[in-house]
Amino acid sequence: MVVDDFYRTNVQGIYAIGDIVKGPALAHVASAEGILCVEKIAGLEPTPLDYMNLPACTYSQPEVASVGYTEQAAKEAGYAIKVGKFPFSASGKAQAAGAPTGFVKVIFDAQYGEWLGAHMIGHNVTDMKLSSLCIHILRCRKLLWKLWLLLTKKLFIFRVYFLVTTNDLVDFF
Repeated sequence: MVVDDFYRTNVQGIYAIGDIVKGPALAHVASAEGILCVEKIAGLEPTPLDYMNLPACTYSQPEVASVGYTEQAAKEAGYAIKVGKFPFSASGKAQAAGAPTGFVKVIFDAQYGEWLGAHMIGHNVTDMKLSSLCIHILRCRKLLWKLWLLLTKKLFIFRVYFLVTTNDLVDFF
């Protein structure tokens, strides 16, 4: 179904969201589309949904979670990129949980340091996707990163972030 940026169809008063419009067929995506649609109907001025910034997940074994550009897509979009990768085998927590297989990979614009994407494969990574999205949105500096790290304990993403942006593997504990 063809819709505009606020999910209006070509029929006056008819809107469409979810699996029948462009974009990934995921429940959280349909929820975001619905919120934007209703905000526009209510006369607000919402920003159109940026599908590139929506987290996606595959509930499989191993699990897969991602947000933003892949390396290939970032290069095709004209970005010079920096990539950081952290294997779960290097994590004591993953080792203790018996789930050392997998990794977190983050992609940054080499020129400005903008966070372009994150991709995770491994045990429980679909639980980590929201942390990745929050990092992407917040773009905070070191002090706030430390605070958020202590609150969420998502070490993998933070260590990769600091490795890529500072060339130093930060150990917070």
